[in-house]
Amino acid sequence: MVWERHRLLARARIEDVDEFLAMKGACGWKRRSVSVAADALRAFFRYAETRGWCATGFAKGIQGPKSTNTKVSRGPELERGTQAPEIGKGFGPADLRARAVLSLLAIYGLRSSEVSRLMLSDFDWREEVFEVNHSKRGSPQRYPLRREVGDAILQYLKRGARDVPVDTCS
Repeated sequence: MVWERHRLLARARIEDVDEFLAMKGACGWKRRSVSVAADALRAFFRYAETRGWCATGFAKGIQGPKSTNTKVSRGPELERGTQAPEIGKGFGPADLRARAVLSLLAIYGLRSSEVSRLMLSDFDWREEVFEVNHSKRGSPQRYPLRREVGDAILQYLKRGARDVPVDTCS
């Protein structure tokens, strides 16, 4: 029985792995998920090589999607005319806060937990970028700070937030 499974591995082809990864991508898996699956398959086949269950060098042939990560993402691509959401017409603390939070959610597609963990130190006002620690990835990512989002945050900090020191020069 065990030999039967090993014989099936011996007949595995790189094309089979490529087809599997392509199928997962077509089924809606994100690039990162497909990359993790490719890494896991590569590790498994490296082990299988040491046991003689498959051809030597098989694991080296497994290629996942190429990484497109850059230090600072290009930021959201919005159609012409799209702007930050018009939230509340008032200027009370709740309206200013809602405008800032919903701008981050709508324009950058951040999760509410990611927005709630943002600190003033995550914003580099001079470079016009901010850093988010992503919930799922667990790694930080820098985004260009769009003017309307920065303005909404600053309005909240200056007029709506209580007990928050505002230093826009850091």
